[in-house]
Amino acid sequence: MIKALIIDDSQEVRTTIKDTLSSSDLDVQVLEAADGDEGVRKIGEANDYDIFIVDYHMPGYNGLEVAEKIRENSSFKATPIMVYTTETDKALIKKARRLERLTWVIKPMYGPNFIMAFKGSLGLKWKTGEKAS
Repeated sequence: MIKALIIDDSQEVRTTIKDTLSSSDLDVQVLEAADGDEGVRKIGEANDYDIFIVDYHMPGYNGLEVAEKIRENSSFKATPIMVYTTETDKALIKKARRLERLTWVIKPMYGPNFIMAFKGSLGLKWKTGEKAS
């Protein structure tokens, strides 16, 4: 089972991502945080997340600050992070790319394209969900 934490201040976005993942061929347990502050707390409370899906524009910590907090936790040094955002500023994206295993995904992206980005972030093959060699 893949354990994912969605950190986004929009309940609608969290629900849509959760529904998209549950309709895929993957076995995903989805946990949610309603803003950056709650996300950072949840990151500190558990050490078994397999992937983080993080909005950029949120109250409290923004998505890049959350990603930096994730990387500060020794349990998540190599855990994939998807920053899921409307933000297209090239300088900001370049700054974010210095964090390893971070994928910048532009909203809106749902359905098969989101699943493809999710699987790619985890290093899984698009069609089967098996580990890529």
